[in-house]
Amino acid sequence: MQTWRAAILETIESLGGQASLQDIYAQIPNFKPLTEKNLTEWGHQPMYHHYIRSIMGRLCKRGELLHVSRGFYSLRG
Repeated sequence: MQTWRAAILETIESLGGQASLQDIYAQIPNFKPLTEKNLTEWGHQPMYHHYIRSIMGRLCKRGELLHVSRGFYSLRG
């Protein structure tokens, strides 16, 4: 099973290298199977939304992603 990091990067790449959070949320199941725990609501959102945002923040800090604007990201390459 692939990591969240790899699934997020592959999702963005499949969307043309740039993507909104909403597009990433919608497409991530194509790259990472979601478990019952991932789908559990927490703070009015599925838990996996929190995972994605947390990991994307780390990817931006490492320079692997560029935060283009609110809710919109691009791969660095």
